[in-house]
Amino acid sequence: MHLILLSLRHSFCLSRRFHSTSRTSAAHVFSRFRKNGDLENAGIELNAETYSGRKPLREAEFSSLTSSLADVKVRAQKEGEERNSTYASFLVKAVVSNVQDHRWLPSVDRTLLARYHIHTRRARNSLTAYGELEQFRFYSQFAGQESLREKNAPTDLGTPGGEKGQGENFLDVDSEVRTYSPHIEDLTNAENLGTSENQPQGSEVLSLNDMLQTLNSVEDADDLHAKLSPFNGRITTQDATTVMKLLEDKRLCFSFYTWTKQQSAYNPDLTFFLTVVRSLLQTKKWELLVHVTQDLFDAGFVLDNGSYCRIIKDASLESKISVCEWWFQKMKERGCWPDRQTYNTMIHAYALARLPEKAFATFDEMVEREVQPDISTFCHLLVACQSKGDVELAHNYFLQIGNFGLVPDLVVFTVLLDTYGKHGKAKEAGEVFREMQKAGITPDAQAYNTLICAYGKAGMMVEATDAFNQYQKDAGQNPDKIVFWTILRLYSQAGLLQEALAVKKMMRVAQIPVDASCYTNLIDGFRRKEQWEDAIRGFKEMQRYKYPIDARTFEMMMKIFTKAGHHVDCERAFDQLMTKGYTKKILPYEMMMNVYKGTNNLTNAARIYELAKRNGCKPSRNMCNGLIHMYAKAGMLPACEKIVREMQASRIEPNKNTFLSLIRAYAVYGQYGSARDVYAVMRETGLRPDYELAELMLEVFLKVGQVQEAQNHLKEIVDAGIRPSKRMVAAVVEAGGEAVALGEATPS
Repeated sequence: MHLILLSLRHSFCLSRRFHSTSRTSAAHVFSRFRKNGDLENAGIELNAETYSGRKPLREAEFSSLTSSLADVKVRAQKEGEERNSTYASFLVKAVVSNVQDHRWLPSVDRTLLARYHIHTRRARNSLTAYGELEQFRFYSQFAGQESLREKNAPTDLGTPGGEKGQGENFLDVDSEVRTYSPHIEDLTNAENLGTSENQPQGSEVLSLNDMLQTLNSVEDADDLHAKLSPFNGRITTQDATTVMKLLEDKRLCFSFYTWTKQQSAYNPDLTFFLTVVRSLLQTKKWELLVHVTQDLFDAGFVLDNGSYCRIIKDASLESKISVCEWWFQKMKERGCWPDRQTYNTMIHAYALARLPEKAFATFDEMVEREVQPDISTFCHLLVACQSKGDVELAHNYFLQIGNFGLVPDLVVFTVLLDTYGKHGKAKEAGEVFREMQKAGITPDAQAYNTLICAYGKAGMMVEATDAFNQYQKDAGQNPDKIVFWTILRLYSQAGLLQEALAVKKMMRVAQIPVDASCYTNLIDGFRRKEQWEDAIRGFKEMQRYKYPIDARTFEMMMKIFTKAGHHVDCERAFDQLMTKGYTKKILPYEMMMNVYKGTNNLTNAARIYELAKRNGCKPSRNMCNGLIHMYAKAGMLPACEKIVREMQASRIEPNKNTFLSLIRAYAVYGQYGSARDVYAVMRETGLRPDYELAELMLEVFLKVGQVQEAQNHLKEIVDAGIRPSKRMVAAVVEAGGEAVALGEATPS
């Protein structure tokens, strides 16, 4: 019913505005209503100008309208306005229908491809980029309905479809795009596959859109050649470049590359090679990258410094230092000597890989080749000094900055601060901070945060508090949340819980977000002080505000609940942990086993043991010992032996508690011979008995009538430093043995 009423309203407004003489563009009218939030009236104005088909849209108006509508659609979706979102989609289709009616599809094709590349690469996360992408998607729905014309066929506009610059409705893409390097940002046009010679009369005409749809349907790279068989002999290198850029699954890029090389119209092209290189970098295919670049070199092309630098940077972010070194050496062999940016990238790669000596050697080579370093160079060198742990060397590099005509900036001072702080040089860090202020550099939140961390690590909480107070004065009305989070964490670790709570309250008043880590730090501080109830209150407040709770917090709360005797809450925390998918760590299972052991709940203890195995966790020795102990108390000797066999199968070494539980189980139920055998095995493993086990084994020997063994056992425990009780000695004498001198054995 709503759609019917909306259509009637549109019809009325269209007839009312049909004779309008206003020359205001549709884009301008739409924008005016959109700013006021009146989407329906915006649509009415838009329909009056465009959907009626009375007036064709100009290209600029098309781009503005569809981008604005897609912007509205995204905002409506985020705010849950389903009606406006659907309405915006309808209006975009109306605009595209106008385009289709007035037959300027080829021009739109070029416009959209160019804008799609620019915005999705440079502003991928912005609403503008999303709007341009929506243009491309909506247009593709209509453009896919009819084939793209042959290059040399005349169009209705009277210009050849494949020649750029002829005809006012064709966009010259190269004039639209501004790039920093032809190696990185070159764009191509979406045109027909092949020429009229490639596609004989009567054959099926295929578009790049058809090829893209085919490629996007490929699930296995091995099937790519078979799926692309209809396109054999119809694709040029320029077409392949366009397809490669728009390919969704970049994992297929190398298979598509090998297929393209087999085509009759293939001609080595630098843009095509570089497009493949970018795709391989996105998928981290380093070995295939070497293969493609070798083909590039064999075709007579070269890579510039920017391309080598991009490869080295991407490899360093993946911790592939050997790949970085290979390409750094390769560019020298190819006669492309590194520039400053490439040297900086390589020094940074060595610093991230904790290879400081190689970073220093690369800097020496840079200076030897008279390549002027910049401030970034020295930042990377200071990071390398951090990994080496040499603060003196870091200070020396800092002093060298002036030798190259450079002036230390805020970033360099902050990195030097961090270097001193991480190695416990809090006083020196404070001196660097004051030197930075004397140099006229205003410290930012990161600099203050680094200084506060340095003081906190050194235990200088008074100085950390002073730095925090000074930051509040300097920040004024715009404090950074990171500094507050840091000082709260340091107060919690230092046991200054009242100060930490005061910071949290201060954050609430200043409307600074208190995140989950703040609560976790506070709870940990209460745990250290054994203030269990305060920790529990903090956790419940965390749940009330619906903060995300990680596995570490759940495990910590399970310990706190156990200490406080809140076993039901501990079980609830364990269940929440399992529900969130944290099932692969053994610690929660151990804690629940201890809870059930303490409450003598054998049924749940056995359930936890089986649950751990079912979730792929190897039960720990403590879990096995706890379950053996509980089975022994319940008289379930076969179950005890089963757990021991599972420990052996899992290669879990038994310890003293394992043997003690097993010996006690046999002794309690009169199987003294088995208890004696288990003790013999324990002695063979080199384990020495403690007082509890010694007393138990003495009882076992006397029960089986082995008085001599009992007397020898008594001597062994004395030699082991365990002082037997008078009752133990009296039991041996009463059985017919001799008294044993206690000697200097220490009492247990």
